[in-house]
Amino acid sequence: MVKNSFISVISQKENEENRGSVEFQVFSFTTKIKRLTSHLKLHKKDFSSQRGLRKILGKRQRLLAYLSKKNRGTVIRSLRKNPFVAKHLLKKIYKVNKKTEKEIILTWSRASTIIPTMIGHTIAIHNGKEHLPIYITDYMVGHKLGEFVPTINFREHEKRDNRSRR
Repeated sequence: MVKNSFISVISQKENEENRGSVEFQVFSFTTKIKRLTSHLKLHKKDFSSQRGLRKILGKRQRLLAYLSKKNRGTVIRSLRKNPFVAKHLLKKIYKVNKKTEKEIILTWSRASTIIPTMIGHTIAIHNGKEHLPIYITDYMVGHKLGEFVPTINFREHEKRDNRSRR
């Protein structure tokens, strides 16, 4: 799976937007490793290059581990447990799934995990003051409902705050 992403990164190497992606960083570390190993074949006593090679190998290994976790999907709870979804919310979702017309589901359960049966529904999540409607998409699966509704509205930093100047 990672080899395919290398090919896509090589083809998009000139694109400036991709330079920060993990795949591009792994690709750049791989090219640096190839250059350093060819250099070390000629200059075996170059200890600073050996240290640099070890450092780059460690970074690349950490990035590859991150990529494998990212492609696998994140599992917050252990595999023997199911994701937490409030029972009353599940009942409401199953009722709406049986009906043909869509309606907004009200909930106070911010700790409930979004599951695939919720995709396509509009759920109004309570933020402490009011219910804010959120349309559930497939990218939200696995996240908590409370992540998409902030409880605090940040206005701005105070302009004449002496503590922030220190």
